Amino acid sequence: MNRAFTGRIRLVGSMLLLATLAAFTAPAKIAVGQVPLPTGMVETLTVAEYLQLPENAQAVFVGGLIEGMAFVMYGYSIPDYAKWSACVRSQSLGATAKDVVNFIHERPNFNESIASALAQTFGQRCKH
Repeated sequence: MNRAFTGRIRLVGSMLLLATLAAFTAPAKIAVGQVPLPTGMVETLTVAEYLQLPENAQAVFVGGLIEGMAFVMYGYSIPDYAKWSACVRSQSLGATAKDVVNFIHERPNFNESIASALAQTFGQRCKH
């Protein structure tokens, strides 16, 4: 498969995940259990909001972050992309979302983004 075609597939996958997340959080605000979700794809969830999401919503959120990371890494021809991709695929989205939750719980003063927690989780899992 050529790079341009693969890149388009990744872009479409990223767009679908983002659209799913957008649909999940639209229209103005919806509630999942007792957690109101912000509108739109630009707003990020706080750590507290992420932790209150149901596990499947955490997995969708993490999936969107992974697709974004993969798109940028592949697009810039990062040399370790194949190793990173294999490491990321070594666990399911659900397991990865749980790893992110565990990472946050192990650090009670964690005050960074969910993307940062995911990147640090992969940093621990994917050391080479």
